[in-house]
Amino acid sequence: MVLALHMGLFHGDKTLLRAFLESYGDILQEDFVRKAMSFMLLFEFDVLGQIFQDAPQLREVQTLAELATFIWDIGEPGFLFK
Repeated sequence: MVLALHMGLFHGDKTLLRAFLESYGDILQEDFVRKAMSFMLLFEFDVLGQIFQDAPQLREVQTLAELATFIWDIGEPGFLFK
């Protein structure tokens, strides 16, 4: 559910993601970023292809951990997708 909201409705806007997650209280577990990225990789649709198309600067990322931080870590700067 969070994946579809963040990538679809929120277009990668971490401000909206933060507001949504904080409204649920204790959902922000220590390993949220890792779990969210894992679900993104396992998602049946090509979410990453769309992300790389909308935000080509992400193609320069060297590791999955770095990519996860850009997309999911609400404590770090990110960017909006189209």
